[in-house]
Amino acid sequence: SQTSSLSGIVLDASTGERLPAATVRVVGTDRGTIANADGSYRLSLPPGTFRVTASFIGYRPDTATIRLDGPALADFRLDPAPIRMAEVIVSGEDPAMAIMRQVIEGKKKWQEALASYRFEAFTRQVMRSDSAIAMIAETYSSGFWRKGDTLREVIRQKRQTENIKVNQNFSAVGGITNFYDDEISFGSYRFVGFTSPDAFDYYRFELERTVKQEGNTVFVIRLRPQSRITPLFEGTVNVVDERFVLASVDVRPNEAFVFPLITDFHLGTRQQFAPMQERYWLPVDIRTTLDVGIDIPFIRIPRIGFESTSSIYEYQVNVPVPDSLFRQRRIQQDSSVKRYDSTFWAEREVLPLTVEQTEAYRTLDSTQTLDKKFQPTGPLADADSSVFLRVLQYTDLRFNRVQGGFLGGKYTTDTLGGRWLLSAAAGYGFSDRRWEAKLGAELVLDREMQLSAGVEAARIVTPVADEGKHLAFSNIFTALFYKNDYFDYYSSAGGRLWVSIHPSRRLNIRLDLRNEEHRSAVKRTEFSLFARSRSYRINPAIDPGTMRSVGLSVRFGQEPIPFNIIHVDQGTLGVEVADRSLWGGDFNFSRWTAQGQYRISTFYNRSPFGAYLAVHASVGITTGAPPVQRLFSLETQSSSYAPIGVLRGAQVREFAGDRFLQVSVEHNFRSALFLWLGIPFLYRNAYETIVTATAASTGFGTRAQALGRSTPGIYTEAGVAISKIFKFMRIDVTYRFAAPSGFHLTLGIGELI
Repeated sequence: SQTSSLSGIVLDASTGERLPAATVRVVGTDRGTIANADGSYRLSLPPGTFRVTASFIGYRPDTATIRLDGPALADFRLDPAPIRMAEVIVSGEDPAMAIMRQVIEGKKKWQEALASYRFEAFTRQVMRSDSAIAMIAETYSSGFWRKGDTLREVIRQKRQTENIKVNQNFSAVGGITNFYDDEISFGSYRFVGFTSPDAFDYYRFELERTVKQEGNTVFVIRLRPQSRITPLFEGTVNVVDERFVLASVDVRPNEAFVFPLITDFHLGTRQQFAPMQERYWLPVDIRTTLDVGIDIPFIRIPRIGFESTSSIYEYQVNVPVPDSLFRQRRIQQDSSVKRYDSTFWAEREVLPLTVEQTEAYRTLDSTQTLDKKFQPTGPLADADSSVFLRVLQYTDLRFNRVQGGFLGGKYTTDTLGGRWLLSAAAGYGFSDRRWEAKLGAELVLDREMQLSAGVEAARIVTPVADEGKHLAFSNIFTALFYKNDYFDYYSSAGGRLWVSIHPSRRLNIRLDLRNEEHRSAVKRTEFSLFARSRSYRINPAIDPGTMRSVGLSVRFGQEPIPFNIIHVDQGTLGVEVADRSLWGGDFNFSRWTAQGQYRISTFYNRSPFGAYLAVHASVGITTGAPPVQRLFSLETQSSSYAPIGVLRGAQVREFAGDRFLQVSVEHNFRSALFLWLGIPFLYRNAYETIVTATAASTGFGTRAQALGRSTPGIYTEAGVAISKIFKFMRIDVTYRFAAPSGFHLTLGIGELI
């Protein structure tokens, strides 16, 4: 071995307390490291004599001359430095304001001369389940940076606890947050930097005290954000006197840093800087901590803790860096990663393991996977519930006024490596006393899985066509609790063929050939759990006959998510044509539809979850003589339950026609209002305020009214909503302008993100 190990502990000389993250450096060089959480450090150096100094903010440095010709021990005891509190100024601004102006004005002097650098780094990431260590991942890497580009990193060696695989070790420096930037990317948010020219519009700086570090006077300055809405940092920064550069930062995001569904989390970062070539102040460590609690009713998930520590050393400033690195991925792996090199690790240990981490390496074996470490518990997560949920996915349970209670089974499977998709379903309606069944198969025709063809035969009771905003599952509850069955039904028996083309993820084209016998269905039950004195609506008759039609649909964008709980920009065009002169059947019509939704960012754009305007539009028209089952009916609330995009002030099936147009807009202000008002419970739980407006119109032109009446002119409504109640619910108060006008209160499921 060509190196020797220098190790020891950094202590408070007066109390004997260990000083975690203390800096240990070799005087006159750019080599150094930091102490771990136990105050222990380790340096690998070639044989020779060195002056080594240990420092910690608020303490006088301790320096020792050490001769290395083998492993050596050296403890450092640091005496607390006198702390001078900031003077109270009766008038005028806080001294910290002038200090930060010097930092802002002077930061470009050395940054402009910094063209490139390279470094060596060690990174350790520790994940905790509740308070116990769940895994450790470590890497040694080489970093390369040049002006105008992002950091590139080459992983040299990896080590991890036995309960994760080497390809699950993602430990890396990843990137160096430059706190000198005017705008700082942090956790997908864009923060206003506290050294930007506009910093004084967003931050209040307060001088708390001055301390000593490595012979320098250091100003300890408190950052106080002046806005809750703009992503900003709060905490402390330490500025070196005379040079007016950052010695260290200890910051966390302000209240604007929120994530939907995760309301109990704490994130912070610490970073220390040291002068390289006595001119360039570059980070020597990056320490990030994250603590997350996930609250799901009836399910307990262990608390997640994450700690990442990077020690950065052996800087080479303004040296050539290979152009080839910047044409490759940001983080790459050297071929040496494939083989664990114990000699490499023994010679280069930078950050000693703590006692707890050493024990984790000893006890975490391959059986203690992360799945087991974070296994949910609770009434909906135990083994019996899991079996129940697995059975439920193969069960078809329904209730409606035509079939009454319905019990059936369903099954879907892939065969031949996913080339065939087979599906089957069957069940019995206890009120109409009819069996229904469905059998289908789909074959993938190409290797890229972009072209498929399918066939299906069915004898079922099916709802009259609508836009699919209400689901059969929610309809069970409105029927059983309020005697309100939202859908209208008819009987269908026959089959269909289809061809589907997926040229890309965001484009889907489907051609359907349909041959079905349609018959009216009638109401068969008045059963309800609570509303027995009420009566269900009559199930309207349809136009019976043979439906032979050709349909074409084209979808742009991703497939919509059920309940629209996650917004996707998308649009769909569809046409169905039935022509007796070409292929027989009893109907002669064409039915054209188009719908889409699009989200436009408005403000609060520094957040990945900024305010937005969402537009939902749909239109449909028929020609010829469409049957009743192919007319349009505007989607509405049902028993005060209102999915996104329906008319919240209209009654069930109130407006219908053989043509319709509907446009809905929603502006989501996110938590901006509650941040501005300063209501912690609401903004910490990510409650959102929304304003809505809808206009719609229907008409009959080719046949008499059948499903309901058309709108009297243009129907309009507008309202306000609060979303993220109990994580995913929303409450709307809507005013209907059309007669009978008035306010309506509805409950629905809001968008999650």
